[in-house]
Amino acid sequence: KPVAVFPPDRVAILTQSGDYLSGRVTLTNITKVSTTATLRFDNLECEDEKDYICSFNYVNDFGVIYHDESEPTRIFVK
Repeated sequence: KPVAVFPPDRVAILTQSGDYLSGRVTLTNITKVSTTATLRFDNLECEDEKDYICSFNYVNDFGVIYHDESEPTRIFVK
């Protein structure tokens, strides 16, 4: 389930599934200057140890909407 949503031209938000991250992460959305959206952990806890995947939609030059996702990234907490 998604833990955060980065809607175009709006503020990124945590979803209900991501409530456990509230106050411990910083969300940075895509802007006109930067094409990078980030979820930065400011305070890691044991429950954060899991795989995370970035799932996204984009529109090509012909107006066709595509869906893609990254490979999983695992966070290890020691």
